Amino acid sequence: MTRRRRNSLLLLSLGLAVCLAVYWAFRPYRVVGESMEPSLVVGDWLRIRRELPERDELVIFHEPDSGKLGVKRVVGMPGDRVQLLGGDVLLDGKVYQRPLHSVTDLVPLLDEVGAAAADRMHFEGDAMEVTAEGWSLNGNGRAFLSTPPNGGYLLRGDLRSAVEPASDLGIEVEYQLNSADSSLELILRKGQSTFTASLVGGGHELMVYRQDGAGTEQELLLQRELMHEEGAPDIAVHRNGTAFFTIANQGLTVVLNGEVFLDHLPFDPVKPISLTEVPADFPQVEHAGIGGRGMVEIGRIRLGRDVLRQSGGTFATGMGLQLADGQYFLLGDHPAASRDSRHYGAVSDDLIVGTVAARWWPTGWTLRGWAE
Repeated sequence: MTRRRRNSLLLLSLGLAVCLAVYWAFRPYRVVGESMEPSLVVGDWLRIRRELPERDELVIFHEPDSGKLGVKRVVGMPGDRVQLLGGDVLLDGKVYQRPLHSVTDLVPLLDEVGAAAADRMHFEGDAMEVTAEGWSLNGNGRAFLSTPPNGGYLLRGDLRSAVEPASDLGIEVEYQLNSADSSLELILRKGQSTFTASLVGGGHELMVYRQDGAGTEQELLLQRELMHEEGAPDIAVHRNGTAFFTIANQGLTVVLNGEVFLDHLPFDPVKPISLTEVPADFPQVEHAGIGGRGMVEIGRIRLGRDVLRQSGGTFATGMGLQLADGQYFLLGDHPAASRDSRHYGAVSDDLIVGTVAARWWPTGWTLRGWAE
């Protein structure tokens, strides 16, 4: 064999080795099935990284009983004792309180602007002007969802409804306060209690209230003065931007422009709706709305809910499941359509192919199903 031929074969072998290494490292995986909706949709292509996951990340793995390739979200980590109870995940006997600092951490229910958002909401008062680009308030006004949200989800912009009511809601709006006395309200109702996060004084102060039943006195839960621009005390830093308010796992969270001002503040349990006030088969619903005073502009409105972790299955019900070293508990984001660790138990790290790093295609959607 000539030297030239040997060199050609060597280069070909090296090129093939590099191609195989690149393919192994960046091999795309295609989503099959509905178990991860709305985060992932059938036909999505995913890119992975070859390392073990952290909690709440997505993983590609082989099912321990069937060997089939699947994708799920990590809920339990090695050493955890996992139990599913009442729609929540309990880790070592305590409800897992995952960080919720944006509506994009929740399951999408509403994502609209202007007139499109108005079609889903009912206005109280006549001070709101609605255009295709947004809402303009000049006075006092509120808008609530026309019907209480259910436990469905937005799937690439299309609403998929469900029978059960939604729980643990979060609402986020783009806003601008145009006067020194204007205010913005984000409102969440849970049982007989109404919780309001109010940005007042043109954005100079944040106040959070609770009211247990119509006509009762409001309880002030938080009052905090906010920053103003350096050298301009009349101009509030948070006079415009994005405001997020959620109630999840018995805690309140408020985030303004990415800055966390209230992080899972615990509160006393709410009183359920009395059965003397509604039919016995009436569901215990939660509700959401937006309000304000003065001159306020409202743009994009987004509403989400926390994931309902159904306990149907063999594992992590009753006394729970203890995970050993190297074992993970994996669940689908769409429990009713998911075959996961509830059915085949813990997944060992040697069955994990990799952690999902991004979606190759289609682009424009987060790994929780929100439009970017």
